[in-house]
Amino acid sequence: MRVAVMQPYFIPYLGYFQLFQSCDLFVYYVDIQAAKRSWINRNRLMINGEPGFCTIPIKKHSMDTKIKDFVIAAEFDTFRSRTLSRFDHNYSRTPAKRVAREILAATLAHNETNLVSFLVKGLTKVYSALALERQTILSTQVDIDPRLSGQDRIIAIVKAVGGSTYINLPGGKSLYQSDAFNDAGIKLQFLDPYVPVYQTTRGEIFPRMSVIDTVAHLGTEEVNRLLKQPVTILEA
Repeated sequence: MRVAVMQPYFIPYLGYFQLFQSCDLFVYYVDIQAAKRSWINRNRLMINGEPGFCTIPIKKHSMDTKIKDFVIAAEFDTFRSRTLSRFDHNYSRTPAKRVAREILAATLAHNETNLVSFLVKGLTKVYSALALERQTILSTQVDIDPRLSGQDRIIAIVKAVGGSTYINLPGGKSLYQSDAFNDAGIKLQFLDPYVPVYQTTRGEIFPRMSVIDTVAHLGTEEVNRLLKQPVTILEA
């Protein structure tokens, strides 16, 4: 069984969904601290004609707070209405603006105050819109030694769920050593995501934007076709 372990991200770019599509079990990694400049509560959409960050407001927390304990701030209602208004302004001329807005609105419709619950429900809405289906669990549901960290923790998760292969995006290459995975009887793989290149209505190209931007320009059928295409998987 091929396992992916990733933090839940807010309306992530297409590579996240290619990873989701490429595994058998997707584990949301939530019982760790968030990395600096994490994508758990932000992503890029067009704002005033340029790529800008759309960021969910989070209550202040200590540096050692784990992702599972992040709480959405009271300003969220303002953030939600502003985000939808910005979408209407910036994507009014895109070919698939209606369906993209529906997906965005669905991801923002939940009144969860716990960030992880909010993100997982939002991602589930995107999976449904793109006709994607895989088994998912939270890392808190996996019984491992809580003292483990780094790649040892990942290896323990993969073993605990019965996985034989761990697959990650290219950004994880510097984090993991193939020998450690081989010693544990686990194959280490990296997905080389296909990032579509498309022009905005003004003829510009901005790669790795949120999936909402991609859907607005290409439509769900084309995005689903791209996600169903074979991807390049590299052995570590």
